[in-house]
This record gives sequence, C-alpha cells and structure tokens, in this order.
Amino acid sequence: ESASISFKMKLWQQGIDFYARGNEPSWAVDIDMENGIKFSNLDGLIIETTSLKIHQAADAMVTRISGGGDSGEIIVTITEEECRDTMADEKFRNSVKVEIKREGEDEYGSFIGCGQYVPDYRLHDIWVLVEANGNEINSDRFPEKGSPTFEFYVEEGRVSGHAGCNNINGTFYRAGKDILHFEPFAMTRMMCPDMELEDLIANSVAGRRMK
Repeated sequence: ESASISFKMKLWQQGIDFYARGNEPSWAVDIDMENGIKFSNLDGLIIETTSLKIHQAADAMVTRISGGGDSGEIIVTITEEECRDTMADEKFRNSVKVEIKREGEDEYGSFIGCGQYVPDYRLHDIWVLVEANGNEINSDRFPEKGSPTFEFYVEEGRVSGHAGCNNINGTFYRAGKDILHFEPFAMTRMMCPDMELEDLIANSVAGRRMK
C-alpha cells in the first residue's frame, strides 16, 4: 500500500493527471492535461505529444483524449468501468484503449489496459462551505458547530465532516481533470433548526459528479 501511495504522489508531483498501464506487451501512458501524452513500452518505444484534445461523451462515461507531435500520434479512450490488472492483481476505475501511430506509419497500433485519474493532493485538508447554489453561507445559521465543514482524506478517497448540524461520511474519487465523483453520503438524522441547507448538501452529493 505504501508503495502505491508514493507512486501516485510522485505522479501528481510530476503534473500527471491520468495514468494507464497494460501487459502483453507491457506499456504505459501518462497524461498531463496541460501539456500532452506520453506512451512508452519495454521495447524502448517512446511517443510524446505536444498537443492535446479532449472529447467527453454526453453521458460522461467515455472520454477520448488525442494528441500529436514529432514522434507520432496518440489516441486514448477512457471508459468509466472497473478494470482489473490480473498480473498486478490491482483494480482500476477505468478501462483504457490506446492507439498509437509512429511518425511515417500509416496505421495505428492498439493497446488495451487499465487506468485511473491521479488523486489531487491539494484536496487533503479541511474545507469550509462558504457558498451553496450561489448563496453565501452565514455561520450564524449554525450556532452549535459553525459553517458546514468537510475533511478530505485523499489517499483513502474518504470525506467526513458535518452539514452544520448532522455529521456526514462518504467516499469520493477524481473522475476528470476538475471533476470529483461523490458516492452517496452516510448522514446522521438529527432534527436541526435549519434543515434547508442540510437537505441541500445531502442531495447535492448523492452519487454526483461535481466540478
């Protein structure tokens, strides 16, 4: 587990937003949404793009990222579905298809594997809700606990806190460059003086993708 944690942290420090790996033959793809895509394999082949285009399907379940450079072209198709790397015995959140065409070649080669978005370690902190649905949150509405507060545990993909009165616990993961996916929160059921915001928070993150 510690090796996995340090690996993801290293990717994040390098500016990598998404990574994918495959076997038979072994290959790797790292995507920096600001700068481009890098493909490499055990044979020493490296293709790096200097441009990047992102196309999101209407249902947000499939993302197509493509780019080109002096060494060739790369198309990465990311599908949001569980994928298991049987050799590493590791589960990923996305199945990945990579198509590459080296400079001077006419046809694409295809590679299948698994991948996922790198956690954003900037989230690892305690956050206070200051606005909801365009309305500023006044802490005076919550005399006992103050404004709603959320603590993100990035490595564990877990979030906890309170909605001003009721305590909440849940899980989340990064589902895009600037998108978080929240699973439905577990929430205590105390009757509170101000239930309007409590209900808004509970409903807003009920299995939602949020930018």
